[in-house]
Amino acid sequence: MLQRLPTLFLYTQSYITICKMLNKIILTIFLLLVVLIFNSCGKHEVNSITKLSIESHSKFFTNNRTQDMGEAALVDFIKRQDEQKHFVERTVSQIGYPYWDKSIKLIRPATNVAGRNGNESTEIIYVPFVKDSQNYVNAAMIINVQPGKDTSFTYACDWQYYQLKSDNANNYAVFFMQLNKIVFGYSEFIITNKHLFTPKSNPNKHNTSQYSTRIQFSDGSSNFNTGSNRLLELECYDIIITYVCAVCKGNDPQCPLGGTWVEYETVCGWIDYPGEGPGGDPGGGGNGQPTEPCTPQPIQGRNEPGNGVGCPPGPGWIPQPFIPCDPYVQALSANQNFINIMRYLNSSPVLGLSYEIGYDIRNVNQYNPSTYIQKLGTPGQPTIDWNLPANTLSDGFVHSHYAGLNSIFTPEDIIFMAQVFITGHSRDTNNLFFAVTSNYAMPMMVKVGNVAVFRSFCEKIVGTNGFDTDKMRIFAEKFYEKINSDNPDTNEKEFLKLINSYEAQNGLKLYMGNSDCTNWTQRTIDSFGKVLSVTCTGSAE
Repeated sequence: MLQRLPTLFLYTQSYITICKMLNKIILTIFLLLVVLIFNSCGKHEVNSITKLSIESHSKFFTNNRTQDMGEAALVDFIKRQDEQKHFVERTVSQIGYPYWDKSIKLIRPATNVAGRNGNESTEIIYVPFVKDSQNYVNAAMIINVQPGKDTSFTYACDWQYYQLKSDNANNYAVFFMQLNKIVFGYSEFIITNKHLFTPKSNPNKHNTSQYSTRIQFSDGSSNFNTGSNRLLELECYDIIITYVCAVCKGNDPQCPLGGTWVEYETVCGWIDYPGEGPGGDPGGGGNGQPTEPCTPQPIQGRNEPGNGVGCPPGPGWIPQPFIPCDPYVQALSANQNFINIMRYLNSSPVLGLSYEIGYDIRNVNQYNPSTYIQKLGTPGQPTIDWNLPANTLSDGFVHSHYAGLNSIFTPEDIIFMAQVFITGHSRDTNNLFFAVTSNYAMPMMVKVGNVAVFRSFCEKIVGTNGFDTDKMRIFAEKFYEKINSDNPDTNEKEFLKLINSYEAQNGLKLYMGNSDCTNWTQRTIDSFGKVLSVTCTGSAE
């Protein structure tokens, strides 16, 4: 046995040596595969980035163009700048793409030291920028073309209004509103920052929580002015500022609840071209990129508009989108039968009763006892038994709420409307409506918008057969939990939020009537929880 041990040992050594060699080979192959895979992924990533970069560059310089030779020269200038500074990709990620075809070109006459006009003038071109995911202008490129000097450019972002003092902030905001008007056609804006456009009439009498503000551009052309302070470029616009009273304390004749007052101003919107900045000084320096996005930073003192620092809590203004007017609602606004009935239900004698009065309208265009069927409620009972026989078809329903009842609809109103729709009692499912009058608010009306969305909403609150008691109970509980305030504005806001929570904002439209019941304005709520009146375009022809 002792003589066989060395042989066994030699065999074992050889085996171990072979294993080590195999392990090295396997490890080497593994490492080669890892490198190949890494290089492949890296190459794919580089190719993806390169492809994205190429697409961004192409879109940046070729989209939203005209055949104008001056525009082509400016685009070529920016393209040459990008070849040196490589700023397009980052610019696109921050502020979007330029609308070259919507640029504004202003001429500032040259001025010598003595204040007399010189021989040469400066062109300043403002190019709006819009992100693909947005439908408003959020920044502008400002190109300065001065004879005898190098062309240069910088940027302005919409949020920078917040760092300016009052009048300058208003001017800055109006200029961006004008860019929105040029690019998208918006002519009306809701002011969401109360430090903008504070009222000049009795400013100490109305605090910022008591009104909402709307800006409209007046019809007519703007007039051009020039300024010399820090190379300000001015363009002036006539605007209409409407203040809508929301929460007024005491008996204020100038601002009754729901009332408005109007101020007219000529505001000179401007964009400051400081001569240096992110786009570079007139000599062409800088990195060509826009200002970094505003990020809140700790500062000493209070973070208020005009301090030169800080970020706004949200957008300072929201464009009012143009939407087609609902021809059926416009027709109701001109239908004398409907107007007379609504005026009657909105009258003091009716609202002073202890019971509800309603009308089942079988044909809104024909007024007689068989088409406008009056329904009387029971004294002290906040309900009406509508009692719809089989095969009955109705256009809509209107009724009054006596003193002490909700300023807006009850859950039973909405449930009944859903049942009428689901059970086939609506003569026109595209235009079924339900209206209410009360002592505490303007007349309100809900109407079917998108039929498919409204049907989905109905099935969520009354079921597919119209009589799901569990769903009706849950909806009523949610309704009464949120909509039970003495403040009609709060009820309206909570009603819109409730409808949105069912994803039914496009299926059930809310309208507010005027006191004469001749005009109905759609109401909606934005992402910041602000209730807005929607301005529509078009006519019921």
